[in-house]
Amino acid sequence: MVFTSGRINYYETNRGDGVGHVGIFSGEDSVVHAANSKIGITESPLESFISNNTFRGVRRYAKKPDTLTLETPSTREVETSDDIKWIILQTL
Repeated sequence: MVFTSGRINYYETNRGDGVGHVGIFSGEDSVVHAANSKIGITESPLESFISNNTFRGVRRYAKKPDTLTLETPSTREVETSDDIKWIILQTL
C-alpha cells in the first residue's frame, strides 16, 4: 500500500502529516488506485502517484512470496479509495 496526501487529508494532530489517498503497488512500478469518481479505478506510474511531495509512506500487508488478492463483490461499487479501504477492513 502506498499512502499520499490527497484532496482530503485525514489526520490526528497535524494536518500536514495527513493521508488522503492510498493505492496498491502492483510490483511493476505502478499503483492501482481510485483516481476520482469520474475516472474510477486506474493504474498510474508510481512516480506520478507520489509526485508533488505528496508521499506519506508505504506498508506491506503480505509477506513475500505470499500473494494478496482483492476481489470486490459484484454487488459492491468501487469508486474511491475509501471504498477499497472499507472492503479490505471488512475482510480482515
